[in-house]
Amino acid sequence: MRIVSGLHLLLASGALAAALAGLAAPTAPELQPIAESAQLQLVGSVSATDLTLRVLPAASGAALVVTELSVSFDGVAAPAAHQPDGSWLVPLPPARHGRLDVFVLHDGIREVLSGTLPASGAASSATGAGPVGPGANAGAAGSSGAGKSATATAAARRDYKQLAWWVLNIAVVLIAVIAISRRMS
Repeated sequence: MRIVSGLHLLLASGALAAALAGLAAPTAPELQPIAESAQLQLVGSVSATDLTLRVLPAASGAALVVTELSVSFDGVAAPAAHQPDGSWLVPLPPARHGRLDVFVLHDGIREVLSGTLPASGAASSATGAGPVGPGANAGAAGSSGAGKSATATAAARRDYKQLAWWVLNIAVVLIAVIAISRRMS
């Protein structure tokens, strides 16, 4: 009898884990490249009222810890709120054209990344400026292209897969705890 109830418990928890993994699927629009420097890549997406920004390392596998991010639209500062998923949310100004400057502080280096807002559904042109600050390397080249968009999409997909694995691992541990507690009683 315990094997049958354990099997039902296993199936139910597997269904729960699959449902939670489905909830972790990305619902945000695709991130598009905005700017790039020698060390960073700035990608973002525009919604009706907000701009979502994500700072990625230019080299794959490199660790990146962004400690501060500030944004200005044509020289006018806008607040940037750090989100739990590592992205930054910035309210859009009424005029959505012009220059976008993003100041990123990471690993003791302050970099200025400049570009334009990504258009919904189309890639935008981007230029980057190098690190600014003591001991910083001041050269960088701008870039744009579909390769950077694919990199951003792959990074977002990797983040969601990691979240799904965490949910699955927690579900397996909970199943084990329930099974052990039933055997003990």
